[in-house]
Amino acid sequence: MKRIGILGGCFNPVHAGHIRLALEALEGIGLERVDLVPCFSPPHKDEDGLLGFGLRSELVRQAIDAISGLRVDTIEEHLETPSYTWRTLAAYHEREPEADLFFILGAGDLLALPRWKQGPDLVRQANFVVAPRAGLGRQEVEECIAGHWPEAERLAHPLPGSTAAWRFAPASGNNEPTFILLLPIPALDISSSHLRELWRQGRSLHCLTPWAVSTMLLAREQDVAATWGPRRAHRP
Repeated sequence: MKRIGILGGCFNPVHAGHIRLALEALEGIGLERVDLVPCFSPPHKDEDGLLGFGLRSELVRQAIDAISGLRVDTIEEHLETPSYTWRTLAAYHEREPEADLFFILGAGDLLALPRWKQGPDLVRQANFVVAPRAGLGRQEVEECIAGHWPEAERLAHPLPGSTAAWRFAPASGNNEPTFILLLPIPALDISSSHLRELWRQGRSLHCLTPWAVSTMLLAREQDVAATWGPRRAHRP
């Protein structure tokens, strides 16, 4: 059975934290590949300041070019909007029915998951790989799972690549259990909002995002400025 990771996001823009998270999941959990899935129409965010889907997708494509095991998937462009995660997972199951799916997200998103559309049920549509982020770690994840999914079985021994794991009994029509896995990952305190602010200030984004991304943002400065705001000349 193929083991496929899914890392969704607005990627506005994609940055080194996204790429490193995808690689940590790919190698740590032992996945065949990780698909970076740009959100077409985010249900929980204002689309003001959001670069066009085509540009964001191309930035991701440039960012992961030549990185084995990572690819961009524009599946949400062809789905009904808004781009709910349950729709994306359902589309993956339909397209690749034999695949074992691993949905990758930060700890903050897991804590918000019960408020997502069909959020409480998503943990039975796929395995969830959770990365500590922004000061949220094991304790907060444990409390979230205990509060919202008390039926989850905490495993005495974590699964390979994880520091903690919880198992859910198979959902109706599914013969396999699903898991929430806590993934150890180096702390990279990078956010897309910070990169957008640096860009408006005329500062360099190198090392915070792949070289190809920062280069393309400059090459498409007029398009980017129309969405993020003008880029001013930076004087050190």
